[in-house]
Amino acid sequence: AAKDVASVLDAEPVILIGHSMGGNIISSFYLQHPERVAGLIFISTHLSGAQLVSLGLDVETLMSAVTKPADRVAFYTSFGLSPSVAMEAAKWPVPRRGR
Repeated sequence: AAKDVASVLDAEPVILIGHSMGGNIISSFYLQHPERVAGLIFISTHLSGAQLVSLGLDVETLMSAVTKPADRVAFYTSFGLSPSVAMEAAKWPVPRRGR
């Protein structure tokens, strides 16, 4: 699927949005073609442990960055979200492991 995405994009870096299974597709595309991606937006999706490691993250680091709503705003804006969108996203609870 990531190869299909590559075949339809032009040479400009793009922001990719992945919903559900699409999150894994855009993650794979980014890892194969980082120069073609300006940003990633994940909607109702997850990254596998292997993907987190390949991005230099681990579950503990990720969870500590989003535990408190105020921390979430800073975390989300660091990925390029506008402050107003980050504030809206920070309102939603973060799923906990093991639930």
